[in-house]
Amino acid sequence: MKLADAIYKRRSVRTYTQQQVQREEVLALIDAAVQAPSAMNQQAWAFAVIQDRHVLMSWSERIRRDLLAHSDHFKMSDEVKAMIAEPGFCVFYDAGTLILIGTRFPERTQLAEVDASCAAQNLMLAAYDRDIATCPIGFAVPWLNQPSVKMEIGLPSDYRVVLPVIAGYQRAPQPPVVRRPAEILMWQR
Repeated sequence: MKLADAIYKRRSVRTYTQQQVQREEVLALIDAAVQAPSAMNQQAWAFAVIQDRHVLMSWSERIRRDLLAHSDHFKMSDEVKAMIAEPGFCVFYDAGTLILIGTRFPERTQLAEVDASCAAQNLMLAAYDRDIATCPIGFAVPWLNQPSVKMEIGLPSDYRVVLPVIAGYQRAPQPPVVRRPAEILMWQR
């Protein structure tokens, strides 16, 4: 694979088969993630993996209800609100693997969250190279970081989930997404 292919062709996939991503593949993705740059080489990221579909469905429903109950706090379009309001909508799009990428917080600075985001990008590009589909799930972040939820799922209280990423095998190819040209605010010479 050429890196440019992954950058330009990787898509956020929202339709998955029932095939489970094997442990060795998930570990390879995490290994690619930790090759990302980090501020002062702190490597402040941490990972959690959930592959229990019943747990993911339960969490999805709880996240969906939480989003609807607090929709005034989130800037969601009417289209997104309607999608989330659909009974049975799965926040994790029926993917069988959820990888939580986080960092210790608040001990580490905001840069640790940037580092975790870089790790997530590495993970998603590596997944593309292995024909594993991914999608970052920002909707889940507030719910996953509630103290009671962290306690329930076994995440240390001093860690913060930065980006949950689902992984699996896509049911159908994703159409290309048209990107707007970059907004370059200034170019000084």
